[in-house]
Amino acid sequence: MNKQFLYLIIFLFLTSCNFLCENEVIKSHISPDSGKVAILFTRSCGATTGYSTQISILNINERFNNNNIGNIFVSGGIIEGIDLYWENNNNLVIIHDDNIGRIYNQLFLYEGINIKYIISKVSVIEDLLLRPSLWHIILEEHNYLIQDHGTSPPPRFVIIKNLENKEILYQGTYFLDINLQENTIEIVKYYGEYYNGSWTINGNLEYEEIIFAENFMKINEPPEDLVEIANLAQGNGLGLLIFIRYNFITYEEEFLGCMYIRTM
Repeated sequence: MNKQFLYLIIFLFLTSCNFLCENEVIKSHISPDSGKVAILFTRSCGATTGYSTQISILNINERFNNNNIGNIFVSGGIIEGIDLYWENNNNLVIIHDDNIGRIYNQLFLYEGINIKYIISKVSVIEDLLLRPSLWHIILEEHNYLIQDHGTSPPPRFVIIKNLENKEILYQGTYFLDINLQENTIEIVKYYGEYYNGSWTINGNLEYEEIIFAENFMKINEPPEDLVEIANLAQGNGLGLLIFIRYNFITYEEEFLGCMYIRTM
C-alpha cells in the first residue's frame, strides 16, 4: 500500500467519526486583536484509534466542541511539553520537543496566519529506520534540513543544510546521533583496511585523526578472528572506524573512540 495513502487513512480516522469522538482542551490563546483563538487539544475516538494531539485556529466567536478537528496540526498520541503563543495577529508559534511522534497534518500558513514550529529540545535522533529520510527542523536560532540517505544499519550518509543561507554544514557518514541544540553530530571516519598483513590508510584523514587511531590500536588489539579472516586473502579484510563528535558551526572535533569491523 502506498505510504502516503496509508497516512491519509490514519488521518481520516483521527479526524472523523465525530459522534464517537471527544475533545479535551489543553490550553488556548487569543490573538492580540482578539479576533482569533488558537486551541491545543487532545482528541479520542475510541479504543481502536487512540488519542491524538491537535491544534485549531478558530474565529473568536466560533464554538469549540467535539465536532472540531485540528485544522492546522494533527499528531498521533499525546504530546508532552507542547506550547503555543501569538507573536502578533499574523504569526502563531508552536513549541514542542523532538519526541513528537508521527505527524499527519502540519500547516505553515492558514487563512493568512503564518505558523512557525520551534523544537525546544533536540537531543538524539533515534530509531531512524522507522522515520522518514528527510526532516525540516526549525530551532529558535537555525533552520535546518537534514537528509539521511538510506535505510541500512549505521553508519550511513547524511547531509545537514542551513536553509537560511543554503550552506551545507556537513555531508558524510554518521552514527545516528545528531544534537542540533549544540550543533554537533557523531560522525564516522574510516581509518583504513588491514589486509594480508598490512594496513592501507585512508588518504583523506587529518593528522590528528591518524594519531588517535594509531594510539587506539596500540592499546586495543584487533579481535583474533577478524585478523585471521583478513589474512586469508579471500576478499575479506579488517577495518577500523573512528568516531568523532563534530561541531558543524565551529568545526571542532572531539574524539570518542574507535571500533574494529569486518570488511568485504
